[in-house]
Amino acid sequence: MLKKALLLSRRFLFSPTRAAEAALAPENLGPCLCIYAAGMLCALLLSALRPPRFLDQAGAVLPPSQTWLSALQTLLWQISLEAALVAFVFGFLAWYKAGRNPWRLLASMAWALGPGLLFVLYKAGVGTKAVLGIGLLAALGLFLPLWRRCERRDVLPPVNLLLGINAVYLVLLVPMALAVLFRAPDFYIYAAAAGGLWMAALAALALRPLTGLSLPYTFMAILLANLLQTSLIFALNALGLFPKDILKAMLMP
Repeated sequence: MLKKALLLSRRFLFSPTRAAEAALAPENLGPCLCIYAAGMLCALLLSALRPPRFLDQAGAVLPPSQTWLSALQTLLWQISLEAALVAFVFGFLAWYKAGRNPWRLLASMAWALGPGLLFVLYKAGVGTKAVLGIGLLAALGLFLPLWRRCERRDVLPPVNLLLGINAVYLVLLVPMALAVLFRAPDFYIYAAAAGGLWMAALAALALRPLTGLSLPYTFMAILLANLLQTSLIFALNALGLFPKDILKAMLMP
């Protein structure tokens, strides 16, 4: 399985078309899970080995470093949020499949940005926790009918894909480890940002043949799902349901 995971990693990294083909095979779920686990271990390793106040040198509002225990706690939260991200992607893809028109695109943008806007208003002293909580529940509740429409045979390929693109973390391990070794926090941040864009581009391109949607729709599904996931994290933190130290740690791999 590990050998197959390594071979699949090359597809997920460099060929969205071949990545989509690999994602269609049900037997690739195990190797894709291996890729995801390896990617998360790389992220855990980088998070735990960052020297004290390393990222503070770049002016980032980030935690100085993490112990192995706190890094493990962050990883467990990250796995849960990754599952939420996958669910959001499914929801937006189902929304776009139901009708491809500008109104649905605008509605999905308002849907994804709504909780974030409520969070900003709350921090500005305009909104309340109750309004923030109700808005968050409403945004999540809108996904329920869309998730019910997803047929089982349509679920596995995108799941394989979204797990497999975590192979990017394996590639990032080298430049980000070098950034830590040579005390280059700016390069560390740039590498992390480049990796995030790489993963988003791979996902959008590979989801196109899997879903039959055009690139703008698949890209928006990825983008809005990430925005909603970020809003979810900050909203849960404001509601006292998400640890602040974990929040800071997750702002940077």
